[in-house]
Amino acid sequence: RQLRQAQKLEAIGTLAGGIAHDFNNVLSLILGHGEILEQLLPEEHPGHLNVEKIIKAGNRGAAMVKQILTFSKQVELEQKPIAIGPAIADALELIRVSLPATIEVRHQVDEECGIVMADATQIHQVVMNLCANAYQAMGRRSGVLELTLARVDIESPKLGDVGRVEPGTYACLTVKDKGHGMDQHTMQRIFDPFYTTKTPSEGTGLGLSTVHGIVSSSNGAILVRSVLHEGTQFEIYLPLVEDLDEYHPAVEEPAINGAESILFVDDDEEIVQMTGQMLRQLGYKPALFTSGAEAIEAFQERPDAYAVVITDLIMPECTGMDVARDIMAYRPNMPVILISGFAEGVNPRQVKELGVAAYLTKPISSKKLGTAIRSVLDNPTAIL
Repeated sequence: RQLRQAQKLEAIGTLAGGIAHDFNNVLSLILGHGEILEQLLPEEHPGHLNVEKIIKAGNRGAAMVKQILTFSKQVELEQKPIAIGPAIADALELIRVSLPATIEVRHQVDEECGIVMADATQIHQVVMNLCANAYQAMGRRSGVLELTLARVDIESPKLGDVGRVEPGTYACLTVKDKGHGMDQHTMQRIFDPFYTTKTPSEGTGLGLSTVHGIVSSSNGAILVRSVLHEGTQFEIYLPLVEDLDEYHPAVEEPAINGAESILFVDDDEEIVQMTGQMLRQLGYKPALFTSGAEAIEAFQERPDAYAVVITDLIMPECTGMDVARDIMAYRPNMPVILISGFAEGVNPRQVKELGVAAYLTKPISSKKLGTAIRSVLDNPTAIL
C-alpha cells in the first residue's frame, strides 16, 4: 500500500511537471495582459476592479501550480519573513468554499499577530490539511470547526508531539473539532507518512506528515489534544521574528523603468507580443523574436545594439541555454536573463554557474521583469 501511495505521488509530480510549463505560459498571458490593462485604465474606471480580480485570480492559480510542484518535490520553496495573519486569512477563504454547509466555521484570526519565517503556500497547506482532517473527523453530520490565531508568550518550555516550545513569543494556530477523536494508539502514529484511519477514497495519510515537515522546517512545534468521541485540537506554534531587519533589511524600492534596447525571444508568439508591450510600458526598446536561431543571428549582426538578452528556456530546436551559450561566446560579458515556466533539474544556482545573469520563473509580472533587468544592468554582481 505504501509503495502504491509513493507511486501516486511520483505520478502527480510527473503530471505537474508536464503541464506546468504550458499552464504557466497561460497564466503569464492572463497576468501580463491584466497588468497592462490595469495601468491603462484610470482607477475610477468601472472595469478597474474587474481587472484587479483577474490579476488576483491569476496569482492564485500560479500559487496553486507552485504548491503542487513543491508537494511533489519538483521545486523547493525558500522561507522568508511573512505576516502570518493575512496568510491564515487567505487560507480561511479557501476553507469556507470547500466545506459543506453542514460545517460551521468559527474563527478568530489576529491579522496583526506578527512575522514568521515560512512560506505562504506552505502555511496554506498546513491550514487546509488540518481543516480537512477536522471536517472528516466530524463525518457527514453537522459540526463546528474552530480556528484561532493569536500571539502568545511562553514562559516555560513545553514538550510537543512534534518539536519543543522554548520560552519566547509565538504565533499559535489552533484548529479544533468536535469529531470522533483519537485513542492513544492512533495518536502515536498520526504523523507517520501513509498512516491513515480514512478509507482509500478519503485520504492518503500524507496530510499530517506534510504538516509535520512544514512546521519542523520553520522551527515550530505541534501539540495535539484528543479525547475519543469528544474531539481533537491541534496547536501549531511558530516562533515570531522580533528583529525583522536581521532577515529582511530595509532597502529602497528598486527602479524598474529604463530606456535600453532589449532582445527578447520566446517560441510562443502571444507571449512575445505581450512581453514586448510590457517592456515598452517600462520604457525599453524591445527587439522581439519567436526563434532562438533568428535571435542569435540578429545579435551577431549587431552585438552592441542590445543591453540585455532575455530568452525562454524551453524552445524547439534552439533552447534558451543554446541562445545564452552562443551569445555569451560571441560577447562574454553580455547579461542574459533566462525565463522558464518549468524546467526539471534546472535551478538558479546551476544556471548561474553557466554564466547566466538571472533566472526567472513564469508567470512574470512587469515589476519582477523590470527589477531583474535593472539589477543585471546596474549591479551585475548581484545574485537574483
